[in-house]
Amino acid sequence: MLSIELTGESAPASVPGGAIFELASSLGIGSQRARRLRVMVDELVILAQSREHGDDPAHVRVRAWSDSGHLRVEVTDQGIPVFKDDAKVPHELVRLGFAEFIELESGGRDGNISRCSVVISEADAREKLSANEAIISKDEPEVDNGDGLAVRAMRSDECGDLARLVYRCYGYNYPAEDVYFPDRMAALIDEGLMHSAVVATREGELVGHASLTLASQEARIAEAGKLVVDPRYRSHGLAKKMADLRLKRATELKLLGLWTECVSNHPYSQHNQRKLGARETGIFLGIIPDTVTMTGIQTEDAVRGSLVAMFLALPSTPSRKLFIPSAYLDHIREIVDHLELARELSSDERAPTGPGRLSVSVSRSSNTAVITIDRLGEDLNELLESHMQDLKNMHVAAIYLDLPVSLPEAAHVGNHLSGFGFFFSALLPESAPDGDMLRLQLLNHERIQPEHLKLDSDWGSQLLKMCVDDRERVNLRIRELRLSE
Repeated sequence: MLSIELTGESAPASVPGGAIFELASSLGIGSQRARRLRVMVDELVILAQSREHGDDPAHVRVRAWSDSGHLRVEVTDQGIPVFKDDAKVPHELVRLGFAEFIELESGGRDGNISRCSVVISEADAREKLSANEAIISKDEPEVDNGDGLAVRAMRSDECGDLARLVYRCYGYNYPAEDVYFPDRMAALIDEGLMHSAVVATREGELVGHASLTLASQEARIAEAGKLVVDPRYRSHGLAKKMADLRLKRATELKLLGLWTECVSNHPYSQHNQRKLGARETGIFLGIIPDTVTMTGIQTEDAVRGSLVAMFLALPSTPSRKLFIPSAYLDHIREIVDHLELARELSSDERAPTGPGRLSVSVSRSSNTAVITIDRLGEDLNELLESHMQDLKNMHVAAIYLDLPVSLPEAAHVGNHLSGFGFFFSALLPESAPDGDMLRLQLLNHERIQPEHLKLDSDWGSQLLKMCVDDRERVNLRIRELRLSE
């Protein structure tokens, strides 16, 4: 952990960046990436110092630490944001590759937080896989005898074997690119953020994998993903056996539920999750870059892909009261009924008071942004406007907004978000600190083809129709607003 505090306008803004450059170098990060990170940190520190701090001297704190295979940097201050200029330069630096991820959290006098990160290791298993492994042809015969297969927990020193398994099944086209970087996966396992079930042959070869991934040590739900089974072993019920072990681990961790993001260019992963008891909660349109393809899966056109959000409620999932914007009340009622969740729904509106707080995170790899509302305030429109134009200008393909519907003000605020262009995406159970999130979405001049999404159930198709119909409703409202100006 590195921590530096700067007090006063004359405090040298370049000191933290220099120290972080040295820290990055000591961790094995190449000099070019370390220099780029230094530029990003310098900019965040200057931005924090330049804010209005009232009668108090500017006080800026910079922290840096490593976790999950990343070097992370956080810059905090107590100043008042200059809304129209705050995000412009940091977002542009992310677009240019000076960091892989940035999050800007605006809270006025409660404090402003900027976070950015770079991966530590660039050890990419893809550089060697093709020389030692072969992609399994769809004509490869299945193994008749499954004797000797062991289903067990995965060790962190087996992440290279996981990369080989993924390569045999998908080549270089698996959507979750981190699986090709063994050091990153190993860091997640060692820190208790990923819990994987694997299937190994008698000789130790991995032929199956399924994981639980936690966003943090405090997370109450986990992503159930990275389900991969060697095609030669797909007739032995291995997915179910790994899922059972994964579910046992989720119970030990006292999780409230499991969520999954399933691809929509084929229905197989959706079908597997439905067999395990998960149900669809919405669609993330345009979240996958159009450069991602999957071996053996034909795509209709070069457009960004979409994901189907699915959730499995565990016995410990509590009952909740949700405050739903009236435009989405019927949608959410249908979703919670399908999930069999204990939810009391209300559309009673309460106007927010006082200052709000939100964070904006941008991922360079997926070219997407997520706006998370942490506290609903009367200044929500101002906070959103301060970031939306920058996100659009940097050509972020898809923008998602997560609204905590456990807050009584959510019903009132949510009915105004369509004015920004946001339309329905999904319900995200238990993803807020004290309840559920309503996710809305906006496509930034991106073309999608809803008719080409392959969904496994009539309910999934109905959710897609909710998204498409609401997009039309929002577009009509925006046109009406423009005509009335």
